[in-house]
Amino acid sequence: MNKFINIWATVGLVLHSIRKDFPEVNRSNARRVLLHNLTFNSTGTYRCEVSADAPHFRTYTNESRMVVVEFPKSHPIITGAKSHYRVGETAWLNCTSSKSHPAAQLTWFINREKADERNLRYYHKWIHKDGLESIRLGLVFK
Repeated sequence: MNKFINIWATVGLVLHSIRKDFPEVNRSNARRVLLHNLTFNSTGTYRCEVSADAPHFRTYTNESRMVVVEFPKSHPIITGAKSHYRVGETAWLNCTSSKSHPAAQLTWFINREKADERNLRYYHKWIHKDGLESIRLGLVFK
């Protein structure tokens, strides 16, 4: 899958990477730099530098963090839910994200209100063979 990120700058700006593994730069000009074939290792801090001409030779820089992401391709999956519960019965539910990078952030809602922190069960994320991550968040309540 080709991923394209445009980093826009004004005329005369040159983009330098603080990272050693700067991706190939092509189809760039004085106004923009186009990075392609990005990987998760392309995530990092990038710096833009402006140098003035004589007689002052002043240099100005600014940095910004860029994160390469892979969005989940499907909705989270809820498991453990029953259609009916008896009074006093405990519900044990899990919400599991599909693969993404970084791992998705999950939030439980009950009747459109955020679930109480005391009812949440946190699990460690896991990393799939392709480097993408999944996470699970549990919900327990009576």
